[in-house]
Amino acid sequence: MASLGTAGIAGKGKYSADVAYAKGNFVYHNGSSWLALKDNLTGVTPEEGENWKYLARGYAAELLSMITALDTSGVLGETGASVSAQSLIDYLTDSVMNNLVKKMDISNVQLNDQSKVPSSALAYAMQREVDKLNTQSDNLMMKITSGSMTETIGSLPAGKYSGYYSSGATAHSLQLWHL
Repeated sequence: MASLGTAGIAGKGKYSADVAYAKGNFVYHNGSSWLALKDNLTGVTPEEGENWKYLARGYAAELLSMITALDTSGVLGETGASVSAQSLIDYLTDSVMNNLVKKMDISNVQLNDQSKVPSSALAYAMQREVDKLNTQSDNLMMKITSGSMTETIGSLPAGKYSGYYSSGATAHSLQLWHL
């Protein structure tokens, strides 16, 4: 029976200089796929030209650290400098783990911890309490300045009030002092 040739393209695995490749054969060489453009390509190493054409560009490097690229943003040094892909992956991993993930450590309770971020519910509740205190403070100041401090405070028994002490007098003759 006579051979009618190759229909379409046929994969032939890794390139070998000892094999005769026919038009339509493709091989893997130095990390890329190459298509034979002519018949009887024995010992003709794949490279762009009249005998071979790239099917898919790849990298000959087997290690990520052997692949280089231009740092167009200046993330790893000077803008336009050549950097290894491994350096870029290391930088991105560090950024994600130490900046992005850290900000995902959300707290629902009030803490004094720089590594945690308050939840929106906690921040909202805290802001409402601050607003409430500001309103109460404004109301107290208005009553004190209008001369009706008695209505606000009334009669205070002797004792300590937020660091101040009262002599037990009414608001008209209230004496507060700090120790």
